[in-house]
Amino acid sequence: MAQPQGAYRVAILHGDTVVSAGMTPRGPDGKLLSQQHVGGDGLSVAAATELARAACGRAVEACRQALPPGARLVEALSLTVYLRTSADFDEHSRVADGASLAIREQIGEDEPARAVVGVFSLPGRAPLELQLTCSWTPSVPTLGLPGGTT
Repeated sequence: MAQPQGAYRVAILHGDTVVSAGMTPRGPDGKLLSQQHVGGDGLSVAAATELARAACGRAVEACRQALPPGARLVEALSLTVYLRTSADFDEHSRVADGASLAIREQIGEDEPARAVVGVFSLPGRAPLELQLTCSWTPSVPTLGLPGGTT
């Protein structure tokens, strides 16, 4: 379960949209999986891609936590990825593809619109942080099917 690292909610609903807070790659114990920067003498593209995938999994989980009982995520609308990189790093999109893959696996829809930004610093010296916006729907009663909902 995603937990806030400060005075904020991990996700918020507004209309048919749910927006996650910034999510960093953390393990089940809540600790950062890495504090290295991306590129140069830091994390490889492959390692950073896996961290993006982990952070995005947390964002999807946070969005689901915010939904009312029985509701489901419909589509990922927007994804913003911030990478703490070396000055010469230029493979931002390849790293963010890890997050897009997690979305495809966990929500089952097309990838969202996406922005990837290189930055000098992130909270806790995290290598990356991302924010996810999704649409959602309540469960819909279905006539004649066992269980009564889809």
